[in-house]
Amino acid sequence: MADAFSTASSAQPILKIEIPDDGDVFRSERLARSLRADLAPVPGLILGPGPAGTPPAQAKAQTKGPAVPTDPTLWIFGATAVGTLSRMVVDVVKAWCARDRHRTVRLVNGEKSVEVTGRPDAAQERIIEDFLRDTGS
Repeated sequence: MADAFSTASSAQPILKIEIPDDGDVFRSERLARSLRADLAPVPGLILGPGPAGTPPAQAKAQTKGPAVPTDPTLWIFGATAVGTLSRMVVDVVKAWCARDRHRTVRLVNGEKSVEVTGRPDAAQERIIEDFLRDTGS
């Protein structure tokens, strides 16, 4: 049986999730781990490294300790229907962002992207729905 890493490295990503670092690398990494934990139970979802040819996360030298990654990007791959899976991922991301109104996440699918915030208004909800429709979700 293939592990998530080998499956993800051979598949095409469905979504890329970017969490802005706002200059605080450790906070961004903590947020990425938190979101990853919320996404982990989604059936048919594979979280993995970027597709082949994606440059690795940059490392930032700290005054103490080893260099740490500065790119809290999550790559979403799917083992089930893309549309249903994308909808479930967006729902989890929206719920995760709603825990703190200051959270912002950018969902990227190819050339299209959308930002999800902690307190989306009706206009942002329409933009998210348009994003899902435009990306075949």
